[in-house]
Amino acid sequence: MNTYNLANEVQLRNYNQIAIDVDAEYGIVWVNLTPMPRPCFNPAVVQELRSLQIMLEVNSGRLPYKGEMVQINYLVLDSEMPGIFSMGGDLDLFRRCIINKNKKGLLVYAKSCIDTIHGFITGCRQPITTIALVRGDALGGDRGGRAAAPRAVRPVSRLLRRPPRRRWRCRRGTCRFGRGCRRSWANRRGRDLVRSIAAR
Repeated sequence: MNTYNLANEVQLRNYNQIAIDVDAEYGIVWVNLTPMPRPCFNPAVVQELRSLQIMLEVNSGRLPYKGEMVQINYLVLDSEMPGIFSMGGDLDLFRRCIINKNKKGLLVYAKSCIDTIHGFITGCRQPITTIALVRGDALGGDRGGRAAAPRAVRPVSRLLRRPPRRRWRCRRGTCRFGRGCRRSWANRRGRDLVRSIAAR
């Protein structure tokens, strides 16, 4: 039985590139991507995701929440960026490493990405189901990150592709209120879909 750790709960609140929300009733940890300055998997995002995975591994699939340890059954990777799940790898990092001939920097980044993808594939070495809630475009290398989750939920038809061409769709048909209306519906629909999976 893992004991409550205040330092771990403080750490969960102090992430800068991801936002953590624990749903104790359903045993869900919502991992919302908030990468800055660009919507991609920069080294800081990858490091924080891996830190969360290690915390779950060490605590036998439990996370601290409001003074107690909550058993996590589902880890949901989501995005707080409207219309975008992620634009993939950090191209600015690639450019700088190539210009500076920094092979080691590229290898360190690649290994950290592989470790993080492996963590999602294995459910953080715990009986945890990982879900990618894709409510926006997932371009470039991020298709691999989405594929790392055993389940990918797409409440609105989105694009999982490489070309940067933009295209908007809505299953409910044409909406005169535009993207904002579709996004609001998608947010509700996405959370409902995940909770329906957790309730089974």
